[in-house]
Amino acid sequence: AQEGMRRRYALVSGGCTFETIVECVAAHFDLPAETVLLPGKQRQRAMARSLVAYLAVKELGMDGTGVGQRMGVSQSAVSRAVMRGEQVAGEHSISLIDDGNA
Repeated sequence: AQEGMRRRYALVSGGCTFETIVECVAAHFDLPAETVLLPGKQRQRAMARSLVAYLAVKELGMDGTGVGQRMGVSQSAVSRAVMRGEQVAGEHSISLIDDGNA
């Protein structure tokens, strides 16, 4: 748990924010950043939104309620998105933390 806190602190002190996560994910999926958080079932955008939720909650340490407010969805929708996003992160080898395993 302490390792996770150190990693989060390094991310935050390095300037990583919810907005930078959205921008990075948008770039990865070749989407305009302003479209990532829009609702819709388009596959690339849905994967990008799930990944944003996962990175914000699991790696940046934001709470699901706050992420939900920024994404315009409920906390339970964020929880489901985090689970999907974890899978997307694994499939695309995406992490905010460069731990040498990437």
